[in-house]
Amino acid sequence: MDKKVIMTIDDSSAIRQAIREILTEGGFFVVEARHGRAALEYMTGKKIDLILLDLNMPEMDGYEFLKTMRSEAKYGMYLKTPVIILTTETEKSAKELSKELGAYGWIGKPFNPASLLAIVKDHCL
Repeated sequence: MDKKVIMTIDDSSAIRQAIREILTEGGFFVVEARHGRAALEYMTGKKIDLILLDLNMPEMDGYEFLKTMRSEAKYGMYLKTPVIILTTETEKSAKELSKELGAYGWIGKPFNPASLLAIVKDHCL
């Protein structure tokens, strides 16, 4: 069976590294991007099973990434790809907007490694 591919989009290299270690140990293949634009450039034609997305990033934030990914035809293969927000953002309006833009769930930072792995497994397996 092929490993599920998880993309983590976060401007913090420490967060990306922590997620990579947790999910790799959990049996997933992890790809990384430091902002939304880099993620979109990578995604064209690639298999991605789930996206972990930070909201506050330079160049292209999480909101703009979600809008673009869910609306542009060239990303149509990702319309049903689960996107889990992973952020320090706590405002109810941020959660509501994320959901409106197509996010499946929300994980606050700092996150519990076991909880992160459980949520990813729940959406991928």
